[in-house]
Amino acid sequence: MIRILTLVFVALLAACSDREAPQNAKSDGEKTVSTGPAVVVLGGDTSGPFVDGLRSAGVANAQASSSENVAERAKLVSSADVALVLVDATQGPLPVNREDVLLARQFCRGPVIIGFARSASIEDPELLELEELEMRELLNTYELPGETSTVCFDSEQARTKHPKGFPAIAGLLSKLDAVGQAPSSESVQVAEASIYALADLESFKQGLVRPIDNGTFRVVFGHQEVDVEIQTGKAIQPASSGTASIRLSEPLNLPPGARFVIANQNHVIAAGSVTQIKR
Repeated sequence: MIRILTLVFVALLAACSDREAPQNAKSDGEKTVSTGPAVVVLGGDTSGPFVDGLRSAGVANAQASSSENVAERAKLVSSADVALVLVDATQGPLPVNREDVLLARQFCRGPVIIGFARSASIEDPELLELEELEMRELLNTYELPGETSTVCFDSEQARTKHPKGFPAIAGLLSKLDAVGQAPSSESVQVAEASIYALADLESFKQGLVRPIDNGTFRVVFGHQEVDVEIQTGKAIQPASSGTASIRLSEPLNLPPGARFVIANQNHVIAAGSVTQIKR
């Protein structure tokens, strides 16, 4: 009798274990599932380690954009729900950060976040505050909400009141909603556009910018890169805006008000948007 009861007890334990196992497996699986938005991290060499930190904290939809090729960066940004412009705190804002902010402004469908890498190396909190202020002003320059933009730091040891450490950043990102369906587009080959030519000090390096005048330029429309013939009534000088007629070398499907950048030597020299489609 005792032997029979023992066998029954063992069988009951096994049955309970079988019922609990799927629940435990589901719990473990839930830790690796990312339901947050797609995030692109722009920041040169520092973006790779930062993305590794995000992924270790559960942000599976994070990608690094460290390429110097402006078209490749634009493609990643246009696919993202959130653009995180990353600054090396030991160096402060650099020309690449300015270019990344401009790309984020032109192509990101969602919010732009400011991030700082190697932040634990900065002992003076006022220096971090100055770098933060400089980045907020940079966002304002390109018509982004610098005063209200989120700022985060990679290290829990950073001397700041903002979210710090990858678990905190992951929690922050999880609260952001993924962007909805992209607006409808139409086939375009000829259009009118508004163009701003960067000032020399705004460019990645001095000597890149030039007036936007009649001629053919390499233009990036987010996912697509194409040669464009530009016709202007008057040359658009650096640090100024103007209008132009543009003819694409091939028809592209573009949404209304499509934004673009003009590239020279793989860096941005001007930014613009389509104002009218010609038929």
